[in-house]
Amino acid sequence: MNDRATVAVQLGRDPRGDIAVVARCPFGLPLVIRTSPRLDDGTPFPTLYYLTCPVAVREIGRLEAAGTMRELEARLSNDEQLRAAYERAHHRYIEQRDAIEDLQEPASAGGMPSRVKCLHALYAHERADANPIGAIVRDRIGVVDVGTNSVRVLVADGIEGSLADIERDLVITRLGEGVDRDRRLGAEPLRRTVAAVAGYTERARAHNVEVIRIIATSAVRDAANRDDFMEAVRRATGLEPVLLTGDQEAQLGFLGATMDVSAPAPYLVVDIGGGSTELVRGSEKAEKFISLDVGSVRLTERHIATDPPTADEISAVAADADAHLEDAARALGEDTANTMLGLAGTITTVAAIALGLQGYDRAAIHHARLTRAHIADVRGRLTTMTSEQRRALPAMPKGREDVIVAGAVILERVMHRFAFDECLVSETDILDGVALDVLRAPDVRAR
Repeated sequence: MNDRATVAVQLGRDPRGDIAVVARCPFGLPLVIRTSPRLDDGTPFPTLYYLTCPVAVREIGRLEAAGTMRELEARLSNDEQLRAAYERAHHRYIEQRDAIEDLQEPASAGGMPSRVKCLHALYAHERADANPIGAIVRDRIGVVDVGTNSVRVLVADGIEGSLADIERDLVITRLGEGVDRDRRLGAEPLRRTVAAVAGYTERARAHNVEVIRIIATSAVRDAANRDDFMEAVRRATGLEPVLLTGDQEAQLGFLGATMDVSAPAPYLVVDIGGGSTELVRGSEKAEKFISLDVGSVRLTERHIATDPPTADEISAVAADADAHLEDAARALGEDTANTMLGLAGTITTVAAIALGLQGYDRAAIHHARLTRAHIADVRGRLTTMTSEQRRALPAMPKGREDVIVAGAVILERVMHRFAFDECLVSETDILDGVALDVLRAPDVRAR
């Protein structure tokens, strides 16, 4: 479906005049469009930026219904600096519109330069360019997640408890290389990971975030020299990283994975990482959870020495996973969950291959349904390939090709142990969970 057709679905009508998408939602769909200053019949249309995403429209509507516009207008009247910035935004808006066609129209949108009349228009302007009132209605948050295999970043706007992505990215640094064996972070993995964290922190700051959280997980937890890593991150970023416990990791992953799910609860949320796997059972919140020392990198290093792996090596991975999953079953109990939610790179990569994607497509992967047969087929194919052959697959992220087999085996064993025939894939995870957790704090800006 092209952008115009998507916008028509979002609006429930055909968009008027020429449009261009200037901001997109986390799934690559239109969030804000730029419209033509004049309609096809010649009628002037002074609103240049238009919010189309139904989720954002709904959440902004809640703010308007709660009286936020009156509060912001009162703040505008009492804050000289805010008034000046608002007036500058008004003039930029007119300049941008006049660059397309001069309507000889002094009004811009949303009540600028002196009133607050439409938060939808002001937020759309903020996402397309910059608007100080539009910026106030959201809290912009940056999260950097340091995992065993990768470093990831999320920059998102928090609106009434929901998230709208600004940027989401990943780089594989393999911080946990050798940690299962040596219980130490290697000098080179530490160096490249800290460099990635510093780079992502600067990218988050470039988006004028209100707060940045840097979290570290399994590899750092397990390392005897974890303090060296934490100090290196402090020096590189000026920020205090947070070392999550396994239980915290499980709960935050559950929060992120269930933020937009419509499938029936209770859920079993399964987060297969490089060094650990978190399993969480719950409905509206995490109720029972466990973090297992089972991950794609850890079990690859323990059991797989040949390329492609032998049948005995695959059996060893499965047996190791099974032993740990018995611990999980005891911790979680035998209560039935209606939906299994799978998240993180192993599961999203298996989903992309099962779907036959020719590259990463977040919208296609999010809430895709994987059957046991899908997973067995993908795992079987990957097992017969060399790392080089796996690397050549269109949907294989660079740096995951040598650990994906162990990850796929873990996924198979989880579904077998907990008797699920289907896994609902989630592209929202601990990154989103941390962002939501920060949003729920009493004062985001003070943190």
